[in-house]
Amino acid sequence: MKKLLIDVLSGYIRAALTEDGTLCELVAEDRNDAPQAGDIFAGRVMQIVKGQYAFVDIGTDKNGFLQLKGRNIQQGQALSVMVEKPAYGEKGAALTTDISLAGRLAAVTNDGRDIGVSHKITDTAQRQSLAQLARRTLPEGFSCVIRTNAEAADETVLRAEISALSEKLADILERGRFTKPPYRLYRAPREVDRLIRDCLSDGDELIVNNKKYFDEIKNIFANTTLYEKDIPLFTEYGIEKEVEELLQRKVWLDCGGFLVFDYTEAMTVIDVNSGKFTDGGDKRKTALKTNIQAAKEIARQIRLRNLSGIIIVDFVNMSGREDVEALETQLKRALAGDRLKTVYVGMTELGLAQITRQKQSVPLHTLFSRPCGTCRGSGEVPNFRYISGIIKNKAVFLLSQTVYKTIVVRAGHDLAKYLETNTDLFDTAEKYGKKIKIETIETSAADYFEVDK
Repeated sequence: MKKLLIDVLSGYIRAALTEDGTLCELVAEDRNDAPQAGDIFAGRVMQIVKGQYAFVDIGTDKNGFLQLKGRNIQQGQALSVMVEKPAYGEKGAALTTDISLAGRLAAVTNDGRDIGVSHKITDTAQRQSLAQLARRTLPEGFSCVIRTNAEAADETVLRAEISALSEKLADILERGRFTKPPYRLYRAPREVDRLIRDCLSDGDELIVNNKKYFDEIKNIFANTTLYEKDIPLFTEYGIEKEVEELLQRKVWLDCGGFLVFDYTEAMTVIDVNSGKFTDGGDKRKTALKTNIQAAKEIARQIRLRNLSGIIIVDFVNMSGREDVEALETQLKRALAGDRLKTVYVGMTELGLAQITRQKQSVPLHTLFSRPCGTCRGSGEVPNFRYISGIIKNKAVFLLSQTVYKTIVVRAGHDLAKYLETNTDLFDTAEKYGKKIKIETIETSAADYFEVDK
């Protein structure tokens, strides 16, 4: 049985999905009005670059980014766009003119292409039957994708949902033609609402700790309970500790190996390490067992941490093709449980596994963390030997180019101690007949320093 716990008392709205007591997905939303994936806007084209890209004003600080893909769009033109990916870092929201609305059973779009059916529906006859039903139901110029949930749905219910989504999308597009941009035409369901829609079924349970939110959700999902105990909801169910662990770089495996997560602007890199695990000294068995466990945990962590885009995994090296195929089979099976489109692309020539995952919201570490003021987000700071060289150069300039008799260097405790015992600052000052004083700033960052006259 699945259980969805929704915490509305913190600075975020957080939802934890558990299955048979195991945490399998966590989503969190900042309480702001920033455009999210699925929002539809009346926008205006502000700039066209090389006839391939356009920057579109949708009413945010950063203009959205639209790939033209051969479309004849002019600067200053008003058009309706949908957010594909929310703004991230220095990048504005990624936009598309292929606009869609998603329901529990289907997603209807205005691109006019053929009908798509979820690849998880494998029965050929049923796939054809569902596609024919959609074609008979959709108005001209619309298409749709039949979702996995439609496999067990009543045809009447599916037809009604496709019709309702089509009418709603047609109305949004019509309003977009006459609305002065920038303007939000449609607010997509938030991530928590999508989780309810996509993952919960009859027999599952939803627990929320806010009365107002409870009154809203119980109309969407009947089996909803209001949590009113004094113990925080996530603490009561053991979720809070797991959330804290999701912000750590290292994840331990049951066998004794571990994973290390590194995030860059372009991709996420996951390193698999066997640690102290040896499995009786058999290197082949050690590598395979570590990698099989890692594949399962990586799929779970990708979903929990809400990682997206390009994901590269450096598994423990394996020499046998048979073992590699066993690992790939396990990895594909583990990734198949993700509700977002997640694809195992294959192994590179260097043995690196390539995965891509659909982006629907920002990763957990981005939402819950901020760049370090000392390392500026790099995860590293200059070492003391390098810093002492900079300090010496500044000191020499002041000693040789000014009339001041004393130079004061202020630094954090550890750096100040290093300067006193591991450098020739005092000897350097004596060459100029002057003095250097070193003072400690107890509250400074590790690499902070001041050189003063």
